[in-house]
Amino acid sequence: MKKTGAQDDVTAVVFLAADSLRIIGILLQPFMPAKATELLDVLGVNPDRRFLEDARLCADFSYGKPMRAPGRSAFDGLFPPLAVET
Repeated sequence: MKKTGAQDDVTAVVFLAADSLRIIGILLQPFMPAKATELLDVLGVNPDRRFLEDARLCADFSYGKPMRAPGRSAFDGLFPPLAVET
């Protein structure tokens, strides 16, 4: 099946969004080590590719297979909602 220009655009946007999340996860490690590790694990980023020199666009094409389940609901995701008492 041949891809159309629109399909190529969607593929590029999804890739750039995922790569941006990878970079954000790397840069957040000093400030939020546990959550950044969770994010990078869900993205499937190899622990050997989580350094500052890897925090640039298109620096790693090997990630993508999650090392941890991303969660099935908001309550077991990366940032679960706060409990609000009524």
